[in-house]
Amino acid sequence: LWGKDEGILRDVQYGEKVHQKLDIYLPRGGEEPLISGSQPLVLFVHGGSWASGDKWHYALQARRLRREGVVVANVGYGLYPSQTFDGMCDDVNAALDFATGGAASEHGVDASKVVLCAHSAGAHVSALAVLRRAERAAEWARSGGDAGSASC
Repeated sequence: LWGKDEGILRDVQYGEKVHQKLDIYLPRGGEEPLISGSQPLVLFVHGGSWASGDKWHYALQARRLRREGVVVANVGYGLYPSQTFDGMCDDVNAALDFATGGAASEHGVDASKVVLCAHSAGAHVSALAVLRRAERAAEWARSGGDAGSASC
């Protein structure tokens, strides 16, 4: 049987900054983590008044979702005062890029089934990050580029 930490990849680096780490919770496939390439992913950004909180605070939620066959990645991001809102948004976008890029297939995720979910300050930062992403994609398209390949 699985121990409490089996199927959990802790402190996976998603960017170059020291705080850009996430914990990945893989669904069970009998005695081993289930890595099929078709699992959905919930990318979860914690709350904490922009200045506190940590990815491990939502471990129970991640464990529950993985029982339903969902891969969960709890995101750590830079906090105030060492990080600005812009930096926090950049962290969330870096985590999204990581989750929908090569890391998706490596961890059994279907990159078309990624859901960004967040709580409190994390939801605020996530909303700003997604809006920034959309704005950059629109600018890229207006300039004659391909909006589908815009990198944010």
